[in-house]
Amino acid sequence: MATPNFDTLHLRFSYRINDPVATGGTPGVQLSVAQRSDYLNRAILLLTQGRWNEVRDKNILRVDLASLIKTQTINTFSNLGTSVASDYIDMPLSLTKDSDSTIFTYHPIKEELDSNVNSNLSNAFTVFAGKLYAYKSGVILNAETGKFYYIGSDACTEGGATDISISAKFWDTIVDIASYLFTREVGDLESAQTFKETK
Repeated sequence: MATPNFDTLHLRFSYRINDPVATGGTPGVQLSVAQRSDYLNRAILLLTQGRWNEVRDKNILRVDLASLIKTQTINTFSNLGTSVASDYIDMPLSLTKDSDSTIFTYHPIKEELDSNVNSNLSNAFTVFAGKLYAYKSGVILNAETGKFYYIGSDACTEGGATDISISAKFWDTIVDIASYLFTREVGDLESAQTFKETK
């Protein structure tokens, strides 16, 4: 078992939807292993997005979702943008420049940074079309190195080489969300509505 945590979610989810299995790698009557994985991965993403959207102070997320914080080394900033890591899921935390430890703040609108319309954004960065752009005092960086911190995907394949890293304190919620998605998509709308109202 290379994914014991994800397998535990598989077992809990299978029992919750009344399709019990003996191991995470065993197909159920209603769902295959791949289908269960899909529901669980979508639930993890929805939970992560939900926490991202409800918590204004991103420093809280550094504790709350610490296991999902990833670091990408920026070998060279480019005015053409620097490609972000493949597990980036639109949840940026911060950016630092190695030479002077400047901390850049995320700003979602690249056009505003390009035109320098907001003088309060002296050290800012954005991600646009899969590329990261950093601006210092209104000028786009085209050299130097840095580090990009972000919440990364925790998608997993049952029995794969990498297990989920999200904290166990969220596992019940993940199973709840996966169960709700399953119930909603299978067509048992009455059960899905009852489930939604109890949460």
